[in-house]
Amino acid sequence: MGARAISSVALLALLLGCARPQEAIDSPVDAGLFVDVQIPEPLTPLERGEKYETPLNETLARLHLGEITGGGTQLGHAKPDGTHDIQYVVLDINLSDAGGLPVLRAELKRLGAPRGTTLHYEAEGKRIAEPLWQ
Repeated sequence: MGARAISSVALLALLLGCARPQEAIDSPVDAGLFVDVQIPEPLTPLERGEKYETPLNETLARLHLGEITGGGTQLGHAKPDGTHDIQYVVLDINLSDAGGLPVLRAELKRLGAPRGTTLHYEAEGKRIAEPLWQ
């Protein structure tokens, strides 16, 4: 990501009330970052797409930060009647680099992701499970 794109991301993050982590500013541009987001909300696939996937994908594409590549629904154990409750939904996101994390965080909050939402990604060889709301 070029210097102009990084400046745009930083500006957007600040406008959305999200400080950009220093390590994202100082780190060299990497080949990409896969992030899976677990959202503890009982949404059907259509609801998940409407509430999160479509608006997030539009924002990431407009800012050239990445794209949504998939999603899923985690069902709980079968109830006596054979039905299942939805425990959480998952978004699979490919960011261009770690510089997109502040925008992703801000957009998830703006879209109403509840407490308990967690971003999962790898940084410096370690698997990170980062709560959205701290």
